[in-house]
Amino acid sequence: MIFDDFKPKYLFELNFYSTEGTKIGINEGEYIELNNYIKNKNFDCYFFWITDGNYWLTLDGRDRFFNLLNHFNKIYNINIFMEEINHIKTK
Repeated sequence: MIFDDFKPKYLFELNFYSTEGTKIGINEGEYIELNNYIKNKNFDCYFFWITDGNYWLTLDGRDRFFNLLNHFNKIYNINIFMEEINHIKTK
C-alpha cells in the first residue's frame, strides 16, 4: 500500500499461481469484492492485482483470466506492471 497525505492511494496484491487449486478461487472472489468496494465507495485510490505463474498459461487459467477482465480494468503480470509503472504513477 502506498499512502498520499496519510490516505491509501495505491493498493497492491501480488501472487504467483503455479497450479490450479482452491486458493485462486478464494483469492479471485476477495479481489473482485475489494475492487468493487473501492469503486462503489468512490475512494480516491487504485487497486492493482499483479499476478504471474504457469497456471495462467493453462486453458483453465486463460479462461479464468478473460472472465476476470469483466471485473478489472487490467490485471498485470510483473513484466507488464514494470513497463507501465510510470503511467500508473500519474494517476
